[in-house]
Amino acid sequence: ESRGTRASASKGYYAPWFDQYYYYAINGITDDMGWAATHAGADPAWLELTLPEPALIGRVVIHTPNLKDYDLRFQGPDGQVSEAQIRGNEETVAVHRFDPPVPCLKLRITAISARNVPGASARQVSEVEAYEDPGEGPITPLVTTSADVQLPDSPIPDANAVETNAL
Repeated sequence: ESRGTRASASKGYYAPWFDQYYYYAINGITDDMGWAATHAGADPAWLELTLPEPALIGRVVIHTPNLKDYDLRFQGPDGQVSEAQIRGNEETVAVHRFDPPVPCLKLRITAISARNVPGASARQVSEVEAYEDPGEGPITPLVTTSADVQLPDSPIPDANAVETNAL
């Protein structure tokens, strides 16, 4: 947060009347409440982090007492979207490695389901860490798509194609 990262969340996050709470997932403390989808019911809920400038992400570490099924979605500065689907997580510190590192402007964690853990009733992310270096270990598979957007032709004619000032 001190480096300019912004956090936002879907409806259903912890303390919906006080949005400062989801910043606790990026405050550097791994054993606090962080972000929890206490009001989302059975619907998927997400936490999105927007970086102050594009970066390469080679490793994401998620501290969670109970997150079981979730997606990690990276949106690059050029519209490219890469997604990892994590199913059956049993770790309280889940490490996901990407090699080569993924271009990222926004990182979204979509919490789908939680393990039944005493003391943790909602899908919870205590802390999110992101690094450029993938580190050692298994690589998490990604599916990448690009946002091929066709720009419409400009209604303003090219200056060389007209004899007078078009504007």
